[in-house]
Amino acid sequence: MKLARHGWGNTAGVVLLVAAAIIAVVGVGGIVSSRDREVAAQESFARSVMDRAVAMAGALDAAEPDNREAVLARFHDRGFRVWLAPRPPRPGGARWPHGAAIEQAALAAVPVGLDGVFVRAAPGQPPPFEPGESPHALDPRDWHRGFYTLIVALPLDGGGWVVAAAPARPLATPPGTFAIVALALVVIAIVAVAMIVAARMTRPLRTLGGAAERLSRDLDAPPLPETGSREMRKAAAAFNTMQERLRGMVNDRSVMLAALSHDLRTVITRLRLRAEEIEDPVQRGKALEDLSDMEVMLRESLDAARGEASREPRQKVDLAALVKSLVDDLTDAGKAVAYDGPERLVVQCRPVALRRALANLADNAIRYGGRADVALEATREGIAIVVADRGPGIPQAEREAMFRPFMRGDPSRNRATGGTGLGLGVARSILRAHGGDVVLDARDDGGLMARASLPGGPQSGQAGT
Repeated sequence: MKLARHGWGNTAGVVLLVAAAIIAVVGVGGIVSSRDREVAAQESFARSVMDRAVAMAGALDAAEPDNREAVLARFHDRGFRVWLAPRPPRPGGARWPHGAAIEQAALAAVPVGLDGVFVRAAPGQPPPFEPGESPHALDPRDWHRGFYTLIVALPLDGGGWVVAAAPARPLATPPGTFAIVALALVVIAIVAVAMIVAARMTRPLRTLGGAAERLSRDLDAPPLPETGSREMRKAAAAFNTMQERLRGMVNDRSVMLAALSHDLRTVITRLRLRAEEIEDPVQRGKALEDLSDMEVMLRESLDAARGEASREPRQKVDLAALVKSLVDDLTDAGKAVAYDGPERLVVQCRPVALRRALANLADNAIRYGGRADVALEATREGIAIVVADRGPGIPQAEREAMFRPFMRGDPSRNRATGGTGLGLGVARSILRAHGGDVVLDARDDGGLMARASLPGGPQSGQAGT
């Protein structure tokens, strides 16, 4: 996925982990807080009911028997129903599952010295205080949602009991729109903060990974800036030291190989002069041919070992013109070569090295397949160059081995038919130095294809057909 290629995979994992942890803490805290608020609210409700019932009982005790109904009327309303009874309600019947704490809170509000108080937290509606009447009728389905009725009965001085019933519902109701919006905003804020934190945490790793990728393509890439945290500065300094050492090792090797090339070519030149003095023309021709083969093998081996593609500076080049000139040169030499692609395609590359890589691919196609069909295309992923032939192909299990040094498709080791076995390896080294690659694949209608790729795309406005 593209997100993974840009380092988002690890960042997303950290974001999700942090966000999940914070949301879990907030959620548990919200549940506990909601439960505490519910219990506190219900206990406050129970105390208020008891205080009101005690006040009502006191008013009834102080009133004349004929005035008790008028006193009851003053306390009676939709949320607080009262009536007189000869005896307290029976303790049987259903009990609200969470009623024990509510009943204890109501009893705690009973004045000292007042005994025999009856308290019950029952689900649903209270018993009717008149025949056939249910003043607080509730839908029985609501009982399961937490509705209950707190029933309080107090004895009167003159005999009898006053009973009060107050319906209530806990606060644990489904969240409203405001709560949902608030939770969504909290989640968005948490995710945003987690993304920023995760990005800051993984930025040094992405920087180090990008520098390693650049170093794999170009030893002369700019060094890492030694900034940031102490650990990042130490890592950057170690990386820059490694780059300097690698550059020094490659330079030393290049100097050694240049000296070796000079010395060996001097020896080959002397042998060539001595071979010219051989009297037998057949033996003289064979000796000179062997010396020419040695010189070609030496040059190709040294060029492959030096990796000179990385030394050439990059520049803007019309890749279409470069490929077409290569095709024209091979055609002029009597080779069967065809080109298919745009008329103009400007890219940043090392033209001499890239031409050599494509020439190696085309030579391979001509040598083993009789012809080379070269196709050039600009895609979203980059530049694609396909060199196809009509040869016998290579088994899939052996294709990758063809890029190893001195591996050839012709097992006879005949230079006239198989070359040195370095062409594909040199081509891959050059393309990888550009940040691309080359792989071998089977052609649909028979033959082999070398699929070369280059990163990036054409320069803006510079591609056309």
